Amino acid sequence: MTETEILEQMVIHGDRVWSILQFWTSVSFGLLIAAHIAAANVSKFVLIVILVLYTLFTTMFMGMVLYDLKVILAGGMQLEMLAESGAQLSLISQATLEHGPLMNDTWYMRLLRQGIAAGLFLVTLIYPIICYRKRDQ
Repeated sequence: MTETEILEQMVIHGDRVWSILQFWTSVSFGLLIAAHIAAANVSKFVLIVILVLYTLFTTMFMGMVLYDLKVILAGGMQLEMLAESGAQLSLISQATLEHGPLMNDTWYMRLLRQGIAAGLFLVTLIYPIICYRKRDQ
């Protein structure tokens, strides 16, 4: 692959990650709002079905995100191999390798990203249950 093709794939997969995370976050907050508003009208069965579907939805979307992140990292590795072969990389490629968030990942940034995702997922599972239980009190 050429440098341009590698960068193009990295950008395409980066945009896809962003789109997936925006959609997942919107669905998560939508479920939280629905739980807050409609808790009085939801049966236990419906609540369980919704939470199971949300869990499956999250699992599927996170699998897609992990795939795209691996493709981005592979693109970075290909750019590094291209540079090591003696090819002169463009300034964009150099900036991607030197400052790209995934190329220079730190443990605390990984922890922060995973903590935010796990936190939103758990809150989205727990809050509807709390709302359901409060309606019975």
